[in-house]
Amino acid sequence: PPLLLTEPPLLLTEPPLLTEPPLLTEPPLLPRVMQPPLRPRSRSTPRLPLPKRDETRQPMRTCIGCRGVRPRIELLRFVLGDREGLMSSRVAPGRGAWLCPAQSCWDHAVKRRAWTRALRRTPVLPASLSDIVDVNGFRDAACAD
Repeated sequence: PPLLLTEPPLLLTEPPLLTEPPLLTEPPLLPRVMQPPLRPRSRSTPRLPLPKRDETRQPMRTCIGCRGVRPRIELLRFVLGDREGLMSSRVAPGRGAWLCPAQSCWDHAVKRRAWTRALRRTPVLPASLSDIVDVNGFRDAACAD
């Protein structure tokens, strides 16, 4: 005779009591303030090196005569000296105005009254740029007149 396997009858009783809570697949989310940092911060973490300074970039200044923007090394800086006279100096303290080393820029600055606006005072102006500065040492300025 063939063997018949039968399962024991199902009993409708209460499920067995679990002594441990069920395991969760994901931890419960906490408010951002209470969560631990995403990555531990330590002093041993190396910092990225700073980018090297680009040697070709130079500070740019605007000429008060032609309103052209040029590297600082190509322009002259003027400040008010004693008795409201102009003085050419790159390091003198005070409010400065930048000008191309060309007579045409000087003439434009005088005609437009740019000296008074740039220096915020009315300076005593000589007739020409060469009365203040020897412009022979500078490259020929090709200003956009």
